[in-house]
Amino acid sequence: MKPCGTSRLTAFTYKAIATLRGPYKQKFAIPRQPNLVPEAVGELVFKQEFADANGLRALDQFSHLWLIWHFHETSAQGWSPLVQ
Repeated sequence: MKPCGTSRLTAFTYKAIATLRGPYKQKFAIPRQPNLVPEAVGELVFKQEFADANGLRALDQFSHLWLIWHFHETSAQGWSPLVQ
């Protein structure tokens, strides 16, 4: 199968529009099965420039929300193929 077009995307940049805050301060405190801890609620806090209610209108009518995120506190450690 040939890829569409002639350009291959190898990297992209994105801009953070919000911060996800949760109750856990250390990575080892996060439960492996989050459904077993329903009281562990997080909060999505939008930056002021993206905090327009029109952007979130009718969001409550959906059952799921996909978030693109990264571990910002591990950037200085570099990438490792081993997940612990």
